[in-house]
Amino acid sequence: MWRRTNKKQKNNFETLEISIINDTRRNRNSKKATKRGEPMMTHKELKGKALSNPKVRGIYENPGIEMELLDIFLKARKITGLTQDEIARRMKTSRPVVARIESGGQKHSPSIRTLQKYASAVGFRLKIDLVPDHGKRVHTGIM
Repeated sequence: MWRRTNKKQKNNFETLEISIINDTRRNRNSKKATKRGEPMMTHKELKGKALSNPKVRGIYENPGIEMELLDIFLKARKITGLTQDEIARRMKTSRPVVARIESGGQKHSPSIRTLQKYASAVGFRLKIDLVPDHGKRVHTGIM
């Protein structure tokens, strides 16, 4: 229940309200601080710091076959306009399984059978191809 305040109390509330508004405006224009009191980095600063590490730069510049596959799968899903739930139903599995396949950052790689099921669910066929590394001629015995 509201009670009537005297003029002095009312002025204190108004002062507090103005103070909060000013603090909010000031914080919006300044960098937020981390738990250690350091200013937070922008995305650009964080990326620059990460890429100064040679290992990180190597992975960033040469993402590898896992990221290529992830890109192909995501493009296939985008082309078909299917949701993860729809793909999961077609694969007879759950949406989290589809999300793990599409995340690419898991501990265990999906099996070829799982990748075939995913490809089929989005209306494609999985094709695995071996190509010579750096133009080296490899004799396979296959004609």
